Amino acid sequence: GGRGDCTVLRSDIRWFAFAWAFTFPIDVVNDVPGWVFDGIRYGGAAWIVLRVRADLPAASRPILRTLAMLLLALAAVRGALALVNHDGPNVRFGLMLALGTASAYLVILRTTVHRAVIAGYLAGIAFSAAVSLLQSRGWTALAPANLEGNRYPGLSTYTSVFSWHLATGFIVGCYLLAANARTRARAFWLAGAVTGLCALGLLTSGAQGGLLGVIAAAVAVAWAGRGRITRT
Repeated sequence: GGRGDCTVLRSDIRWFAFAWAFTFPIDVVNDVPGWVFDGIRYGGAAWIVLRVRADLPAASRPILRTLAMLLLALAAVRGALALVNHDGPNVRFGLMLALGTASAYLVILRTTVHRAVIAGYLAGIAFSAAVSLLQSRGWTALAPANLEGNRYPGLSTYTSVFSWHLATGFIVGCYLLAANARTRARAFWLAGAVTGLCALGLLTSGAQGGLLGVIAAAVAVAWAGRGRITRT
């Protein structure tokens, strides 16, 4: 019946969203052109927007809209300056920032896929972290690495970009560990695996930006909760 068809559709779109988000931290695979991953990301976003109804509560939209407008303004300024200076790479960066912001805004409006997107992104980070660990052992069959310079970017273009993916995965993983600590549900163990891989990647990839970001986040959390700590 109609209800059964809707359930199947939701399940299918969530699996699609998971697979789509899995590609977020992936920019480089041997013998695969980079534009393939860009096409998957933008094409996948368009498919989700077309197939899923926007259901984010109206009360949650103003702050999201404000953040999107700020990012679009940044993209416009970056792109305009790049055009004036005939800087092709930064023109492309500004365009990608604008497209990425618009795509992210439209997908976030669809809460049906939120969990699938987060899970897919974390899975992609964990996979890239595993590749980075293999690169540190000299295995580069899936993606290149700078073995002489001890730089292991996983499936990212640069270790600096990779380290920020790792930092994001580590922070989200820690949150999921804390949120599921009492029930020890499946999400707890999966988050533990992701957090462990991200921690190893942060320590061995050769970039320090993400590690410093994690330290800054830990200090910020400790500072925000200092009253609770001193009361106990």
